[in-house]
Amino acid sequence: MSRVVVALLFAIAVALAAVGAIAPRSLALEEGPTPSPTPPPEVCDASETDGWDDRVYVEPYGEADALVRPLDSEFQDLYLVVWDIRAGTCVPYAAEGNQKDGAIVLIVRDGVVEFTAEPYFEESEAFATWGRTHGDSQDVEFGTTVTLYPGDWVTMNDQMWFTLRAIGGESAEVLKAVWAKPPIDIGGAGGTRK
Repeated sequence: MSRVVVALLFAIAVALAAVGAIAPRSLALEEGPTPSPTPPPEVCDASETDGWDDRVYVEPYGEADALVRPLDSEFQDLYLVVWDIRAGTCVPYAAEGNQKDGAIVLIVRDGVVEFTAEPYFEESEAFATWGRTHGDSQDVEFGTTVTLYPGDWVTMNDQMWFTLRAIGGESAEVLKAVWAKPPIDIGGAGGTRK
């Protein structure tokens, strides 16, 4: 019995040491697996993007929190994060969190956000669509800035450059669901790992 207890305590100590030695990093702030081409000319001012990643708070922050690999999808993960973008902050095109190989859905929960998108590749067939909670939807023309209010949403059917800017003097809360190629191994088929 004491051998089992000692072995269990050792395993717990090793696990805690491993967790403490690796700082958690949100997938929402990390780039996807495809190398990035050169981003388009930035629409954000330098004052809005300096230290942008220190002014965007992401929850959940764990590497694989709120992440699932569906049983019928060996090569795609689905995860959800909440971005709290402080007032006056613009997430630039080249932000690592915007580099995803797959579809993205954004929903503004609070505040006002400007959204601008550009094609990731010249020959891209990707497109973005935006809409209101109780209204019609329409395609977003690349290079055009769309102002999004609480309840408004944007869908992107594939990888593209996009930027978000919190305007109006208050922070914005944006839900971000991503269906993308997995940058990490979550182990097994499906389920989440914390």
